[in-house]
Amino acid sequence: MKDRIITLEGENEQLLQQVAEYKARLDTLERYEADRRAIEEKRHAEEVVFLKKQVAQLKSQLENILAV
Repeated sequence: MKDRIITLEGENEQLLQQVAEYKARLDTLERYEADRRAIEEKRHAEEVVFLKKQVAQLKSQLENILAV
């Protein structure tokens, strides 16, 4: 019985260590994904601004052509 307890305590320690490692990996991945998402959102916002300017410019050119 004592051997079984020692074995289970050893397994428990290994499992706790695995949990700690998985938590550390999860934290790293969450930070990476948050950074990646922020970069992607910034790029998207910049693209929207660019496209809005382009639409305004094309609209102005079209209005000038139609006014002639």
